[in-house]
Amino acid sequence: MLESTLVLPSAYVVLSTPSVSGKSSTRPFDGVQLPTDVVDKIVRHLGDDSDTSSSGGRLELEKNLSACAEASHALRHSARAVRYKEMKLELIQMFKWDKLEDTIKVWSDYVEVIVPHLRDLTVDWNIDEIMADARVTTIVSILERAPLHGLYMKGPFSRLPDVLYPLARKDTLVRLSFQYIQGIPRELVVCRDGLHSLRLIQAKVDVLSTPLLSDTMSFDFDHSSEKLSQFFRRPKSLLLQLDGTNTEGNILLETYCTEVDELTLEFPSEVGYEYLRAVSHNVLAKLGSLCLTFQRGGELVPPFDVLQWLQITGATNITNLGLTFTYDAADDVDDVKEVLEYLSSQPQPSFDVANLFSTRNLPKLEQGEITLKFSLNDYDAYEKEELSSIQEEAQAVACKMFGTGGLVTVKGLLEAEDDAIMYML
Repeated sequence: MLESTLVLPSAYVVLSTPSVSGKSSTRPFDGVQLPTDVVDKIVRHLGDDSDTSSSGGRLELEKNLSACAEASHALRHSARAVRYKEMKLELIQMFKWDKLEDTIKVWSDYVEVIVPHLRDLTVDWNIDEIMADARVTTIVSILERAPLHGLYMKGPFSRLPDVLYPLARKDTLVRLSFQYIQGIPRELVVCRDGLHSLRLIQAKVDVLSTPLLSDTMSFDFDHSSEKLSQFFRRPKSLLLQLDGTNTEGNILLETYCTEVDELTLEFPSEVGYEYLRAVSHNVLAKLGSLCLTFQRGGELVPPFDVLQWLQITGATNITNLGLTFTYDAADDVDDVKEVLEYLSSQPQPSFDVANLFSTRNLPKLEQGEITLKFSLNDYDAYEKEELSSIQEEAQAVACKMFGTGGLVTVKGLLEAEDDAIMYML
């Protein structure tokens, strides 16, 4: 075997860094490493080769080691590209300060390694003071160098911290989301021609007059067409929440929904939708798919005459129609079971389901769907078997209430609730 000392390329040395006590490293964000025993085997194998006894063999050995180092470096780079493509900077302070401190330290240590590979970033915080921490501002300033495509921000119902402005303004972004954030600068939302999607979820944008926006809107833009207005491209699909107390709902509809292909309207209140009658005739004549989501606390009946409204708006050419009835989030599974038992004991809804989904009224209708949706706090704290059992019961109740067959699919869903409480501290 060769006795001379070989100097491994630096990339190989990095990859062969031994872990503590010979065990696999548990450090977060660690890159790919080759254990020292593997390195030793490679060197012994190459060194024992009889062909390496000559100077030419030594050169061949060094060539093989160099090739091995290059392959290892490529492997590490590929692994990091996958591992760091989507990351979440979770700065949540509840009861364990140590956990937050650990998160900040880990990100401080590894953010330089992450940045070249990062494409989608979620920034999640629930206390304003956290975003003013010098370590956090340093982390965010380094993240500004990342070639981000998606940025998703979730905050504590207060103004967007200044430190996040440069991130949200990046020209590389194609997906942008604000949740539970107030005072969002107008220029971060409007005239962003590069965006493919924009989400506002209980988020307020600083606008004096135009464009009129709802606190909950979700755009998927059509980049193959001209801009709809000076503010936004034409949306292919749109989710729009219309509060019963918002008398400008008809203006929102006429502003954003005349050219959309797919539209979801959420109605979080049970009353107050008289203004919908003031919408212009045939405003939804080009619509292909419509889903109406109603927040219910009692009888499963929409707060207005859906069929009449479809005829007023010209939405009678739709090929897909969905109705979703949602219930307030339950604190535990017993609350969900109680609601299901109550619904199971009730007669079928009083509105005419068959007439609404009839091709006589909607001649191009191909698919209808009715969904009962229940949400549960601390969803992940329950066993899968228990959740599956409730899911099956929800499906059974939905079928009992609305029947099955024909064009209409009936679903009962149980899902995790996005708990906003910890963002209101």
